[in-house]
Amino acid sequence: MADIQLNSPLQYIKGVGPRKAAVLADHGMETVADLLSYYPRQYLDRTNVIPINQLKLDQPATVIGEVKAHGFLYGGKSRKRRYEVILQDDTGAISLMWFGGARYWEKLFKKGQKYAVSGMVTYFNGYQMIHPDLERLEEETDSMIHAGRIIPVYPQTSELSRVGLSSKGMRRLTSFIFDNIKGTIADPMGESIAAEHHLESRDNALRWIHFPPDRDYIERARRRLAFDELLELQFLVYSNKIRKDTALKPQSYKSPGELMTRFRKLLTFELTPGQKQVIREIIDDLRQEKPMSR
Repeated sequence: MADIQLNSPLQYIKGVGPRKAAVLADHGMETVADLLSYYPRQYLDRTNVIPINQLKLDQPATVIGEVKAHGFLYGGKSRKRRYEVILQDDTGAISLMWFGGARYWEKLFKKGQKYAVSGMVTYFNGYQMIHPDLERLEEETDSMIHAGRIIPVYPQTSELSRVGLSSKGMRRLTSFIFDNIKGTIADPMGESIAAEHHLESRDNALRWIHFPPDRDYIERARRRLAFDELLELQFLVYSNKIRKDTALKPQSYKSPGELMTRFRKLLTFELTPGQKQVIREIIDDLRQEKPMSR
């Protein structure tokens, strides 16, 4: 295929095709630029993974383990069916619990699968996590798990997972794009302005938000991307103001007459000087040729 550009349609990227492209489009991603703006929702840091026997109650944690058992549970105070997975590492085991979508979880889990799991540690007949975040560590060949210390986890839907765009699939696709995109990603801000505000380049920010060397790089990338979003918002506000300042109204208004006088006499209180001033300003604005902006 030709060199990958930011405006390249995702359908023609290696490994995508029409079916995946349609699902990506349904999620607002049609071009390479759209995909690179689909940021990870969290990161799994292998340096912060906690052995199960060192978990602390009422503390968030990430553990990595193997599915030893899974199935439905019935009864309890709620008397509702729930789904339980027993995840085990070399130090112990923890219960993972879901109270909805049981049929989905039944199809998802298989004994022997390896998962990274993040959630709040609670206690009921042993340590457990309720509705934790999941990241399946599928194969030993997943280079992000072994070569990278920090693993990006992308927002997921059943539609994305069904066509092979789980978090792992998104990592592969994003990594392929970064490896094959032509040149560096252009920076509309310019190097001098970015340097003046102590911001990273657009190219670095996009690469680091997806594949950060360490957590410090995540924050540096977020700061630049947040600046871009605020700058774009300011541009839209300014553009809208210019458009209003040059627009002419199709209608005109005369000075208020008897109806306004009668209305003010009906009030059971006296208007303050500030209120009277604002009313005069609004009336003056309404009489102008240009739209009012208040």
